[in-house]
Amino acid sequence: METPAQKEFLDHIEHLRDYWLGKGHSNVDPNRSAEDKMNGFIHSLLVTFDGGNCALPGFDIIPTMHENDEAEAYSPFYKGQAINDCQLHDLWSTRGRVNRGS
Repeated sequence: METPAQKEFLDHIEHLRDYWLGKGHSNVDPNRSAEDKMNGFIHSLLVTFDGGNCALPGFDIIPTMHENDEAEAYSPFYKGQAINDCQLHDLWSTRGRVNRGS
């Protein structure tokens, strides 16, 4: 059973999915490539986590560490670390420009 918060969050994710698939009141060009649509969905999802969406608050993304995970010296993650102590959607956008050579 979903809590009210879980329902609202999942409803929003479903809305983002439908928007980028061109359903309902979407203005996404149906001729856009699947890659462009996926990048748009990911960007929108990260904006949601970053708190840039007026429908929901921001959310911290914190790794769930297990005993063996914390023992691994090579892991860039640590207990209590919020990996989104920045604007992840900006990092994603920059990554795309760098990877495309822009």
